[in-house]
Amino acid sequence: SAVWGIATCRKMRGEIEAARSAGLRLLALAESTDDPRPMVHALDLLSSIAFFQGRFVDCLALNARIDGLSDDGPDDAWLSRSLEDVRVTAQAYCAIAEWHLGDGAKAVEWLDDPKIGAHTLAAANSKLVDRGNFRTLALETALRAYVAAQQLDKVKQAMGDLEKAESA
Repeated sequence: SAVWGIATCRKMRGEIEAARSAGLRLLALAESTDDPRPMVHALDLLSSIAFFQGRFVDCLALNARIDGLSDDGPDDAWLSRSLEDVRVTAQAYCAIAEWHLGDGAKAVEWLDDPKIGAHTLAAANSKLVDRGNFRTLALETALRAYVAAQQLDKVKQAMGDLEKAESA
């Protein structure tokens, strides 16, 4: 959609309020259809904008709306590869948001989700995290969350996964 492109471009240029305004227009358009895909893109866009604005509670609430569209994760038939990428990234943002809100245990839940958790996928060498430095970001986020949640066995695992990823 052109509106998604405009909103994404404005977000990348740092024009956050203009991006948010376009994202809200996109959400209104998405809500007028029966197709969940535009809704996922609109909610994800608004969730990431909320994250970058430091509105972590809003970020999590928007992501919860996405989760309400599907309970099965990336295996849903309607979920394209681009939407799988969106969901994995959103899970990582939610983990970071929970960490910033002081809930390391909740951050760990996001990261260790068995189907779409960023650390789960990074540790399993999934192609879903093979984008730029996303694998490293997922592993660093997991390390912070495990330290915050005082899960020392997982700290060691995350350190090992991070060392393997950095040497590859």
